[in-house]
Amino acid sequence: MRARVSCQGWKRWAAAVLAGAALWSLAEAVRAAQPATPSAAAVDYQSLLETRRAADAGDAGAQFRLGLHFVRERQFADALKYFRLASAQKNAAAQFNVGLIYALGLGVPQDQAEAARWFRQAAELGDATAQLNLGVLYAGGKGVTNDAAEAVKWFRKAALQGNIEAQMNLAVSCLAGRGTPEDLPEAYLWLASAAAQGHKPAVEELDELTPRMTPPQLFEGQRRSAARGNKEDQYNVGAACQKGQGVKADPAEAVKWFQLAAQQGHPEAQMKLAQAYSSGAGTAQNHAEAVKWFRKAAEQGHILAQSALGYLHYVGLGTPRNYDEAAKWLRKAAENGVPAAQVNLGLLYQNGQGVARDYAAAQQWYRRAAERDFAEAFVKLGILYDQGLGMTPDYVEAMKWFRKAGDLASALYNIGLLYARGHGVPRDDAQALGWFRKAAEKSDPEALFQVALFLEQGRGTARDRAAALEYYAKAAERGILEAQVILAMGYFKGDGLKQDYAQAARWFRQAADQGDTVCQFNYAALCERGQGLGQNLPEAVRYYRMAAEKDHTEAQRNLAVLYASGQGTAPNPAEAFKWFQKAAAKGDAVAQYNLGLAYDEGRGVVRNQQEAAKWYQPAAEKGIASAQLNLALLIESGQGVPRDAALAARWYLKAAEQGLAKAQYGIGVCYALGEGVQKNYIEAYKWLHLSEARGNPNAAVFKGTIAPRMKPEEKAEAEKQAAALMKPAGASSAAEPSKPSAGAASKG
Repeated sequence: MRARVSCQGWKRWAAAVLAGAALWSLAEAVRAAQPATPSAAAVDYQSLLETRRAADAGDAGAQFRLGLHFVRERQFADALKYFRLASAQKNAAAQFNVGLIYALGLGVPQDQAEAARWFRQAAELGDATAQLNLGVLYAGGKGVTNDAAEAVKWFRKAALQGNIEAQMNLAVSCLAGRGTPEDLPEAYLWLASAAAQGHKPAVEELDELTPRMTPPQLFEGQRRSAARGNKEDQYNVGAACQKGQGVKADPAEAVKWFQLAAQQGHPEAQMKLAQAYSSGAGTAQNHAEAVKWFRKAAEQGHILAQSALGYLHYVGLGTPRNYDEAAKWLRKAAENGVPAAQVNLGLLYQNGQGVARDYAAAQQWYRRAAERDFAEAFVKLGILYDQGLGMTPDYVEAMKWFRKAGDLASALYNIGLLYARGHGVPRDDAQALGWFRKAAEKSDPEALFQVALFLEQGRGTARDRAAALEYYAKAAERGILEAQVILAMGYFKGDGLKQDYAQAARWFRQAADQGDTVCQFNYAALCERGQGLGQNLPEAVRYYRMAAEKDHTEAQRNLAVLYASGQGTAPNPAEAFKWFQKAAAKGDAVAQYNLGLAYDEGRGVVRNQQEAAKWYQPAAEKGIASAQLNLALLIESGQGVPRDAALAARWYLKAAEQGLAKAQYGIGVCYALGEGVQKNYIEAYKWLHLSEARGNPNAAVFKGTIAPRMKPEEKAEAEKQAAALMKPAGASSAAEPSKPSAGAASKG
């Protein structure tokens, strides 16, 4: 690299003292001097008079502008006079121009020492071009003692202000070790600074320098440049930290630098930052942030970012699923030759998502990707032939494309399917299992699941439930819904696995989050009961609602119970009524009872005992004891239904036989008074005795009123019959306890 120590390129900006004034350099003023037209001269003359009056009145800005006028007129003595007047008021631009007049010998004998004196004054006031030229004089020993270190000092001051020539001269000094120790990273810094301003010679010098640098030297140079805000080197430092080039690999440090460059609009840095957020490498995984940065890069035309953004819109990751947006971005990337985008755009056409379904267009895009030897395109073409999409099925052609994809997991899996189904080849479970195993070794989720099924069913191999469960677990970890359900039920029931409610809850939750309705219900039930992960009623409400909104009857009923009782959510009788009504309409007995109770007591709905009786009836007929009791109470009192003592007694008896104390009291009273049944003190005493044993004080009182009317042997018989009927309160013969109802179990 040749040294840059001449005065060539001393371009002077003259800082405008007055707002909006034209920015001139002395050299520019000389070059611009041309004869003026008469009309222009008239205008200039008036302006000149005003400027001269202001200059003579001591206005530094006017003095400086008048000096420039005389330069244009090549009247250098007058120019020097007014520049000196402005200089006396510490006008750095004027001081510089005085120095330049002496340096160039314009109207005065050339005097580099005088030039240096004036450059120094301007330089000390922060004038970058003066600092550059003072450095040049020190470097060449013109007008001052030759002093390379002093030259470097002034080059650095100007370079820090962005002066390109100063940056170039400072780089030369660092390379040559002139006035400063040899420092290749520092030379890189200043060449990069000049290059970032579009200085082509700096770009050329950088191209010569970088091959001479060791990786650590290059990294250090890029780091210094990046620290000064150079976005290209912020990206380069990030890339070096990511790959471990010239520095120890550090994903978090890479993200830091990518972020800085991305914020300055560097598209490749935006792409790298998006990928980091997407994968969680060096930062917390954040798909929404990934989408944000993919979009910024995509909008700048980064075709891989367009492809990635289209894919994220397609799968709904980090952004709501939007097939129209997916098609828009994938098309941009596909038309620019990105094979992954071509395949995904083909898939949109195949499925009719965001575009009209068009198998021919799908095949066209798959073939364009296939022309680039993109293996996934081979698989997609094979699937079209296998499934006969837009064509007659051709299993031989399908096999050809699958085999062309080589050892791609999805290709191996699809070859296995052809053998499993006998499509284009003789059906052969052993062959199918072999291909599935090959794909499973590459962690293909569907292949893992197929291996599990074959092992469980003994297809192509001996049946092996334990090995099947291992494959189900691997498939479940990779998001296969069916495998997650199988594992959840296996842990819940202890079927081939040690019963483990925590594991059951984990897998029910994962399947639930994929939208499986039954698993949403099962996970909610475990949360409600506190089985496995501890009770979590708000979570129960959330997942019951998911299932309820998809018309799961038990979920609707259980959700209603939680709203009615205020468990896991604020009490909401109206919401409870809504969900009880939905479940009751589909025949759920507990919901029918609770809907009757809501009407009976006006919970979330206007009180209506006729409607109450209507809903108690089917629940009572299905054996809900509380419904039988409440229906008996309504019939006995004639509320909402005609009064019928016999029918009331019948429902009291059914509820009493299920151990409901209040019903036992009711039927006991009926037998004692002969209401709806033939009077029978033994039956009355028996049921009242049972009700008393279950803690009903009213039963004890009423029993005391009939005891004097009975013979000792009658009481003994009644007590004997009662003892035979005794069973623990609340016992149920059902295999699964029914869902408890909201509120009071019964009235009365």
